[in-house]
Amino acid sequence: MPNLSAAWLFQKAMSAQPYDNVSPDFINDLLSANFKCMQRLGDPVLRPFLQDVIQFEPLAKTLGLIILTYPQLLPSIFYQVLYASYLKLVVFMKSSNVSLSLSF
Repeated sequence: MPNLSAAWLFQKAMSAQPYDNVSPDFINDLLSANFKCMQRLGDPVLRPFLQDVIQFEPLAKTLGLIILTYPQLLPSIFYQVLYASYLKLVVFMKSSNVSLSLSF
């Protein structure tokens, strides 16, 4: 279910909990950068996004252009999507007495 996973990732990146330590302008800056990059890439990239059809190629092009043109957003994105989610998972697992074992 890659579309569902991508939709969850977008929702996670575009939300902030009251206790999260993110800039008040983070979501507006991210949306602005996203739409500027998609507009620059043209209709084949912008149309699927506006129609809620998540496709790999337009997503990859947009994220690549955001990385190149707005590198200052990357730390906030990583914190919001990866670090905050990881901390919530650890807290959940500790409170549920769940252990995660990895074997190679």
